[in-house]
Amino acid sequence: MWDTDGRILTPAGQKPRGLVALLALSTDHQRSRLWLQEKLWSDRGEDQAAGSLRQALTALRKALHPHDVVITRNGTVQLDPTKITILPSPEGHDPQDLLEGINIRDAAFLEWLANARRAAGAPALALSVVPQKPTVPALVIQRSTATAPESQWVEQLIRDDIVRSLLELGDLKILDLSAQALDAPATEGPSVFLKIACHVAGGKCMASLSLETLSGNWTLWQSPTQTVSIDLTDEEHWHLRSLAQTGVAQIQNELDRQAGDQSTSAFALALANRAINTLFEFGRDDLIAADQLLKAAYEMDPKGVYLSWRAFIRNTAVFEHLTDAFLEPLETYELHTQALADDPMNSSAMVFAAQHSYVNEGDPIFGQMLCDRALEINPGNAMGWAFRSSMLILQGQPDAASQSAQRGQVLAKGQACRVSLALHGCVADMSAERYHEALNHGRMAALWGQKCQAVRRFLFVLYKALDMPLDAQKQLNDIRVREPDFAPQTLLQPGYPTPTIQRLKIAEGIK
Repeated sequence: MWDTDGRILTPAGQKPRGLVALLALSTDHQRSRLWLQEKLWSDRGEDQAAGSLRQALTALRKALHPHDVVITRNGTVQLDPTKITILPSPEGHDPQDLLEGINIRDAAFLEWLANARRAAGAPALALSVVPQKPTVPALVIQRSTATAPESQWVEQLIRDDIVRSLLELGDLKILDLSAQALDAPATEGPSVFLKIACHVAGGKCMASLSLETLSGNWTLWQSPTQTVSIDLTDEEHWHLRSLAQTGVAQIQNELDRQAGDQSTSAFALALANRAINTLFEFGRDDLIAADQLLKAAYEMDPKGVYLSWRAFIRNTAVFEHLTDAFLEPLETYELHTQALADDPMNSSAMVFAAQHSYVNEGDPIFGQMLCDRALEINPGNAMGWAFRSSMLILQGQPDAASQSAQRGQVLAKGQACRVSLALHGCVADMSAERYHEALNHGRMAALWGQKCQAVRRFLFVLYKALDMPLDAQKQLNDIRVREPDFAPQTLLQPGYPTPTIQRLKIAEGIK
């Protein structure tokens, strides 16, 4: 296999090569997933064969990158017939030499191969791929015409925070436009025009963001103005990071809206964004839908961070529903390992591996080290500050935990994960015995995440501690809708997903 530029595209593994052969010699280069599984993994169960096919498809896409040749839809797999050419057999070609370089010992594949070789005039399998530029979403950034060094510095901070966070979720073309440019460049595929405005007056910097269409015909979103001092204190820097992360959420949603339904990296990014927005609804159906969206995104564009989010969904399922059996069976450790192998410098992949370290392996020290490294790479990672907070609680540092959770909350204001950040703020204040502050965080989390069972558990404990029996009983009743056998003492049982509560002083009042 090669493209017309002469670059060899043949995948390394035998099964991905066999997959190409099966598709290339089929009508319209298309077969059902089940048929392919039966030909390449006939000795395995259906679930295991399906997982092996997904891995082979991922390996094939990596080999073909950046050409979008593989189409998966409605239970079928196809090599796009508009982008490939099967070259004719050379004169004197012996059909028995067909696929002589493929060594697959599966009985079903060997039977298929024998039939193919018996077919008169079997073509040689030389596959040529038509080069195609992948459709990558674009972000065009233009700064204000301000000349003050303070303004330019603040604009650079905001720009870097936005770009860093966006690139972690998927491929994105970043185009920086000069302040004097009158028109944005034409781009293919989804695109957003971001304007960063910053002006200095009276010793203050005033910064704001706006999203526009590339044509400039209308404004899609306008942020409030964030005012900071020229000296920019640490707290003010976090306000700017919050502004940047609000912009990130708006950009992702707009690219999602524009992505359509094409099998491209742009659509993979859109699917991932939809998955993240869906999973923080916390219901079983929400988690299943989010997991399937991320699975589809990974098949279109194998980004390791999509695997990290799938692992996080499984931990969320256990915390929320006491089981992840309703999800596709996958080992979270293997997901994290593959994610970090694919993208070792992705802060989200590190952060979710850190969560695995302290939740599944009971090691908050190593988990905190991973979080700290991730936050060096991307200080705007709100979930990183949240998980770091939990690990500090387990190490007996409640004040540091509260500060970490507060930073995460500042960053998550415009994001779906704000529910999780409010909950971590609640737990951090509980660890510091600031129960009224914890209650405020818990109530906010309940407003944002009305299906979140973890919020109900923490609110129940707080209402009990603050002697608010009617509110405590309401939370107890709500918990029992999902867990009919729940009793207050359940919170203290080994293996129940409240290990943080069990370590806090407030647990002494649970009866």
